[in-house]
Amino acid sequence: GIVHLPAFVLHPAPLVSGMSESEMWMGSSTVLADGAPCSSLTHPALSCNIVGIPTIPRKGKPRKVSRALLAPTSMLSTITSVGNPVLVGGPPTIDVFALAMKFGLKGLGKMWKKIGDRFQNLIDRLRKKGMNRLADILQPIKCKTFGEPVDAATGRVYHTNADFELPGPIPVVWERTYYSDAAVDGPLGYNWHHSYNLGIRQLEEGAFAFRHADGRESFLPVLKPGDSYFDRKEQLSWTLDGRGYLLTDIRGLQYRFDGPENRFGYRMVSGISTKDGFRIHFEYASGGRLAGIISSRGEFLKVETDESGRVLCVSVNQDGEEVKLVRYRYDDRGDMVETLDALDVSKHFVYSGGHLLVQLTNQGGMSFHWEYEGKGENARCVHTWGDGGVMEYFIRYGKGYTHIRNGENAETEYYYGEDKLIYKIVDANGGITRRQYNSFQELEVTVNPEGYTRKTAYNEFGQPVRITDENGEDTFLDYDGNRNLVSLYTPGGKRLSWDYDGLDRVVSRTTPGGETVKYTYEGGVLRTITDGQGRVYTLTFNDRYDLELLQFPNGLFRRWEYDGRGRLVQAVDVKGNVTRYAYDRADNLVRLEEPDGNVHRFEYDAMGNMVHASDNIREVRFTYGALGVLKSREQERHHITFGYNSELQLRRIGNEAGDNYFFELDGLGQVVTETGFDGLRREYERDGAGRVTRVNRPGGKWTEYQYDGLDNILKEEQYDGEVSLYTYDKDGMLVKAKNSENLLEFTRDRKTGLVTEERQGEHTVSHTYDDEGYCTRITSSLGADIRHTYDREGNLQTMQAGESWQASWVRDNTGLEVQRTFSGGVTVSTERDRFGREVRKSVRSGGIERGTYRYEWGIANRLLSKENELTGTVMRYDYDRFDFLIRQETTQGSETDVIYRVPDFVGNLFGTPDRKDRKYGAGGKLLEDPDCFYHYDDEGNLIFREFKQLQETGVRYDRKRMEKERGIHCLATGMGWLYEWASNGMLKKVIRPDGRPVEFRYDALGRRTAKQYFGKVTRWVWNGNVPLHEWCYKVAETQWDEEENIPPKEPAEDVTTWVFEADTFVPTAKIRGDKQYSIVSDYMGTPIQMYDGRGNKIWDCTLDIYGKVIAVDKGTEFDCPFRFQG
Repeated sequence: GIVHLPAFVLHPAPLVSGMSESEMWMGSSTVLADGAPCSSLTHPALSCNIVGIPTIPRKGKPRKVSRALLAPTSMLSTITSVGNPVLVGGPPTIDVFALAMKFGLKGLGKMWKKIGDRFQNLIDRLRKKGMNRLADILQPIKCKTFGEPVDAATGRVYHTNADFELPGPIPVVWERTYYSDAAVDGPLGYNWHHSYNLGIRQLEEGAFAFRHADGRESFLPVLKPGDSYFDRKEQLSWTLDGRGYLLTDIRGLQYRFDGPENRFGYRMVSGISTKDGFRIHFEYASGGRLAGIISSRGEFLKVETDESGRVLCVSVNQDGEEVKLVRYRYDDRGDMVETLDALDVSKHFVYSGGHLLVQLTNQGGMSFHWEYEGKGENARCVHTWGDGGVMEYFIRYGKGYTHIRNGENAETEYYYGEDKLIYKIVDANGGITRRQYNSFQELEVTVNPEGYTRKTAYNEFGQPVRITDENGEDTFLDYDGNRNLVSLYTPGGKRLSWDYDGLDRVVSRTTPGGETVKYTYEGGVLRTITDGQGRVYTLTFNDRYDLELLQFPNGLFRRWEYDGRGRLVQAVDVKGNVTRYAYDRADNLVRLEEPDGNVHRFEYDAMGNMVHASDNIREVRFTYGALGVLKSREQERHHITFGYNSELQLRRIGNEAGDNYFFELDGLGQVVTETGFDGLRREYERDGAGRVTRVNRPGGKWTEYQYDGLDNILKEEQYDGEVSLYTYDKDGMLVKAKNSENLLEFTRDRKTGLVTEERQGEHTVSHTYDDEGYCTRITSSLGADIRHTYDREGNLQTMQAGESWQASWVRDNTGLEVQRTFSGGVTVSTERDRFGREVRKSVRSGGIERGTYRYEWGIANRLLSKENELTGTVMRYDYDRFDFLIRQETTQGSETDVIYRVPDFVGNLFGTPDRKDRKYGAGGKLLEDPDCFYHYDDEGNLIFREFKQLQETGVRYDRKRMEKERGIHCLATGMGWLYEWASNGMLKKVIRPDGRPVEFRYDALGRRTAKQYFGKVTRWVWNGNVPLHEWCYKVAETQWDEEENIPPKEPAEDVTTWVFEADTFVPTAKIRGDKQYSIVSDYMGTPIQMYDGRGNKIWDCTLDIYGKVIAVDKGTEFDCPFRFQG
């Protein structure tokens, strides 16, 4: 926000006295008068006031003692007119330099007060002379590139690559960059630059040139001791002290330039440091040639150069062995023609006259090519392509614009001004994007092809202080005097804040909910993290600043070990399990040993793409295309393939059966048509911003969408007129959803955005949260009252529903459950192995074991067997080479039963080992099994499961009528199950074999709210994504409102409340009236038993590997309807 003027300064008494006067501080942004914005009618004026600032000094004007304090409380009004009128146009602007000089702002005040226009004129003169082409290159973030990249505004070929990286408090990132239009002889040959060739060079009296890490250059004025200069465009702060020039970049890194001068007159960087003492040090040989780098971890990188100062090799000593991280080779003209990495894999470069890069051959042998118009530094790329026509572009230049056409014949035009900033883009679909920059090249306005606008306002240091999104909502950002972000206000009023110490390190962070996380440091590294509840996490680093130990608040810890290069080689978890890692010289992970004995091995191609992965169970191979796009995956002769267009955009997926999934793309690479493995085709219509506005579905069906400016869906309309509407708050969070079934309304906490109340039609569900955002209470208008408590580590500790049901948990020191106690004296004890997996579960009630289950595990977390120790039933499981569960063998006494779940090449499941009991069609459609034929509609939805054999109680449908009305060609009896689908894809109705219909209704979030069958309605109210209430009533007890399609009032008696373990899909209780039932689940969270309030077992259910009920020992199958999660 804007700081009020009186807050900037103190008001010395001798400077002011009472007298009526005014000062102008605003004027036209396009007309200057006396070197400042020209003020005109109605512009605000600083007038005398009891609070305010002293008068503003004017450049070239004698200073006088102000006789009043000034504040912007007046307006300029013309009283007389002398001479011809002058039209002062342009929007108003603040005379920033006048204010800056008044308030002593370092970047815009002190420096510009001393240097001002003189320095800017010098810069302009140097640019006009063409003395430095590198100074004309924009930062990459401000450019638009295409292909293997070419800059759209200049035709410049631009290439960058990170040859190696080393970790540390200040990472070493050796990156090289090429510019075709700046023929500069440098340490990597002509036109190439590396990220540590940093230096400053005096150009003329009054100016220096600074060579950036990416090779670009910018200017800074000659400073006097104690002076400072802020380069807003580059976000660089310069000062001059007793040691020389000091640069501080946007990350807070500080650069010293007291190294030797190189042969080009640059005073080289001697060190890069942080405020808390970490440092990279540079060593030089004669002539300013880089000879070595000492990293912030203390490693020495040896840099070998030739007599011209060109880098030949960078190496590091790793555990007594010299590793050559990168090597370079040059031709007689001084052009870099080859690079070799740590594995001796090379790249090759070919140039034409004037050091223009015309061919690059990468590690995989693929080449990219460039053709130019013009010569030398004035050459512009007119054609670029890769072998086989990949990433091909044809470029044509006009006055102030560039036209490109790619290999897919998609055409784009870029428009730019003299500053080479792109202000308009006409994309391949004809959409126009407009951009507006300020004088500091900061993007202020973006208007997308649909006319939505995003605006950014900046402070005097170029930091965003106000962001207005496409919905017109504002986000505000505030900074301290060191330019650290201290607060952020979202459009909805939520606030995040940060505090810093004197070294600009974050010492606290406060969330919108008010929770504060604190950080302390020791020896320059993070030492502790204290969360909002006072829990302390302690971090320990080794002498090379690698994190080696993390201690949790409960005393547990994790440990890590590293090799000499800082690569992780061993990790020890809180239970002491060890995972080991090994790498090749290029830092690729080649071996991973898991604690359970499973060993993973990885192989890579020359480009670093993984081509082979194996462990003790599986083996997978991969192939790649241009630029590393995945072309195929093979496992045990099962192939999946991928096809791309010349832009390397995915166009095809081929499955193991040879079926293909196709994508058709528009000129922007967006999917406009997809054809599935089953041959079904869907078309997507998009607006100018690329958002899907209409889906044309098979069978002439369609869905349309409307959006707000932030791409939130506002309206979804189906072909049959069904409409869903959505409303959001200022932060983009859903607050209302409506369809023909009901209306959902969400009330959210103003600070956190958490849902505190959800209204579902006439019913409400409310939530209460603690300071950490954990839900502590759930209540509803239907009588639910569920309470949660949590232990110090945030694990669920107790639950209570009403006054009579409760559960409590005992956990081990890692937070895993070891015991659970329910009402009625039911205790569930869990034993685990060293990996945390369940190996035994025992359920006791009344001092008697009511259920005991034992699990056996193999490597890769494969469940090998499950035993019911009370019944003696043992289930054993087998897996195939793809790790699919394929077989369950159940043994009880002398009886053995086997169930198969065998997949074919594409994952279709069969019930016999020979895979002959079922038939599938394209796309995995089940067509036939031993009992039924299956029929589908135009969209692939199952609409009829037809019995092969006549059923005594079933209804037999007329074949001709079925074909005419439903498009179903009966193959057998004409009897079975019919399915009808709503226009939005939800199951609408099921007609049972006896002819009775079952109808379903849903809310706008897709949750089932009602089922109607045989004169009875079953209703649900939801708690988020799990059901909370369920009850039934007879249809005769209410009537549906014909217009709203919902009952105006419905009975809600004999309500069942389902209680789920907090934030999971695991049910823990069923409450109906004054009766409570506790639910025991297996290791996956699947219910297996229920107990009443007295501890009596009333339900015991066993499932097979399909999730089908195979045995119910007590109760009925649907006393608890929940099966596998998902």
